[in-house]
Amino acid sequence: MIGTGRRRLAPVLLMATLASAARAETLLYDVSLGSLRVGVLELTTGADSARLSIQSAGLAGLMRAVRFEAEVSGTDPRHYEEQADTGRRISQVRIEWQNDRPQVLHYAATPPETAPPPDAGATRGTLDPVSALVAVLGDTRKDDACRLSLHLFDGQRLSRLDLTGRDDTPGGLSCTGAFTRLQGYRPEDMAERRRFALRVTYLTGETGGLMASGAEVQTLYGKLRLKRR
Repeated sequence: MIGTGRRRLAPVLLMATLASAARAETLLYDVSLGSLRVGVLELTTGADSARLSIQSAGLAGLMRAVRFEAEVSGTDPRHYEEQADTGRRISQVRIEWQNDRPQVLHYAATPPETAPPPDAGATRGTLDPVSALVAVLGDTRKDDACRLSLHLFDGQRLSRLDLTGRDDTPGGLSCTGAFTRLQGYRPEDMAERRRFALRVTYLTGETGGLMASGAEVQTLYGKLRLKRR
């Protein structure tokens, strides 16, 4: 687990990234599983907010349709709201972060959660899922690329996201790492799989910075790919 100092720094770096946006920007990614296009991911960022929408059609016999709508706003406090149907769980969530500490204002899930949530000390300095995605897919500098380690909390589950491996290529680079389940998951989920490999590809923009052109993450159903439009 990364040190507390680095965990507390992550929200500061993220909100600095949002604050640097002169206007709202929307990123669209096609979502594919194997050779099949299964949905669209839309990420909109503004001066002090971000909104994520994931819509998928699902694959008969393989996975159900996924719907995920979430938004984060503010700095301190930072507010997070989510409505999701992951195919395994339907949930509604509201969380408020203040002084790096999250307070769950509302959490309802179907089926009900059976695993105990993480203790308050373990969730200090965490990011919400939308903020974590902004940290991964947002524009970055070459010197800062592939140096990401953060914890995220969705009101029930605590996870870690690392992007520390680096492979420079002509016109850009790729970062490799993993998404790791830590606490708040059912024992059967932890036994099923705890670590999911992750790769994010960046292209060099006109100003010399990096933009995320795509990503790959291992899932329970195979490799899921994002391709920027």
